[in-house]
Amino acid sequence: DDHVGNYLGDLLWKYDKKASVVSQEAMLAHSYVGNIVNGKKRNPSRDALISICLAIGTTIEEVQYLLKYAGQAPLYVRRKRDVVIWFGFMKQMSLDEVDEKLRERGHKPLIRKL
Repeated sequence: DDHVGNYLGDLLWKYDKKASVVSQEAMLAHSYVGNIVNGKKRNPSRDALISICLAIGTTIEEVQYLLKYAGQAPLYVRRKRDVVIWFGFMKQMSLDEVDEKLRERGHKPLIRKL
């Protein structure tokens, strides 16, 4: 059962987003999101999933479900880095804006700059 892929596919459909475009906007490899959806990519990282959800524009509830399905820790308001990310979802910030806030506060950004 691939809950992660199915749920991510549902989110793409709900928000009318293409997997390849979301991959690009999340600063991931072109086929990354598509590979999760079709079950080829197992165990995507927590940061990658959060980045994907920011690129899609999901709600906080949706990112929490996706993290849970993936066996990753949900966003937790007692973690300083997670608070910044949570705030980003609440304010519907872009991935770049969230990363900027993370850097300003001395936290590891979601995007690994190449």
